[in-house]
Amino acid sequence: MAEQPTTSRTALEATQPEAIDAGDSWLLIETMGTGTPTVVFDTDKPKRFTSISRRQRFTDSTITVGLVGIVDEVRRDGQPAHRRFATNTNDTLSLFAAPILGPDSVVFAVQVLITGTDDPGAFLAGRRKCGAFVWDPTDQVTYHGPTMESEIMGVDESVPHAQRVSPEVFSLFDEFPRINELGAWTSEVLADEVEDDSTFYSDLLMTGVDGVQRSAFMTFKAVRPAPGERSIMRGLVHDVTDIRPPMPAAGFNAALVRSAFGMTEAPTDAGIGHLNFPTRIILEWFHAPPAPLDRWTRENAEIHPDDRSVLDKNVDELAAGAVDEVTFDLRVRFADTDWIPTQANVRAALPGDLGQGLVKITPLT
Repeated sequence: MAEQPTTSRTALEATQPEAIDAGDSWLLIETMGTGTPTVVFDTDKPKRFTSISRRQRFTDSTITVGLVGIVDEVRRDGQPAHRRFATNTNDTLSLFAAPILGPDSVVFAVQVLITGTDDPGAFLAGRRKCGAFVWDPTDQVTYHGPTMESEIMGVDESVPHAQRVSPEVFSLFDEFPRINELGAWTSEVLADEVEDDSTFYSDLLMTGVDGVQRSAFMTFKAVRPAPGERSIMRGLVHDVTDIRPPMPAAGFNAALVRSAFGMTEAPTDAGIGHLNFPTRIILEWFHAPPAPLDRWTRENAEIHPDDRSVLDKNVDELAAGAVDEVTFDLRVRFADTDWIPTQANVRAALPGDLGQGLVKITPLT
């Protein structure tokens, strides 16, 4: 029978990640959906939402039972836990577990260290930096858990209930290899046509607010908070720089585009951004728009209902390769403004239904 935890919760919470000991096993187990928790990262390898029983190391059945129990406990209580027990082969092992909290202190994942030592220092050394978030398609705002800002984005102080719009987040991403596929999946979430517990994952190269470049792994799940409600996107990001040093990869290289725009003089009458074709969302501003559109870098602008079809028609033509560039009028507003007339000029950077474009927005007032 498992012994009671012998390590204080305070000690488990005050952690600084380092390299994982070669003989230990580290698991990130997501609990974002309504079904059974699944493994999304196993020590040094991503897992595609696999069963807890399918692990690289320590495959003894008693460990599986112990893992299921400790994940359920941490998911229920929202607090770190520790168990020590004997396996079928008479080895004595420890399980150290801690929650990854999303907004409103909901447990989105549990990270577990399986180790032969009872020393809490092993967990402190093996714990990775992780953050959790919710993206709400209703307002297209990302709501962060308490560690997302400090541990992943490199913000000096943790902001427990921070919220961000897409340009604030994507401006930190240097390379996102599966950004085209993410756009298609997100468009299904926006249309509320995504299957319950549908998943997505991707590697990520990013540079935080602190200027530190990190390799990360992102995991998403579409979840209905309650029956009959529309789907939202829950997600995890964890730092894997210790096993995957930052290096360029194939994909839309935002860092290169950002650098190129940094060498050009910013227009005084317009903003230039990265437009995702599937979602029609401006993911990042390479040059911030002037007033009265300058709020678009930190707030979402609403597009006039009568102009939505104009935007869709033009982007569809770009995606299909029928044209290379389009220009059209677009009215937008913020929460406390009237409709602002603008002109949009869009060029296809990566054509196709899953493509990306560069958009220039000029206020006409």
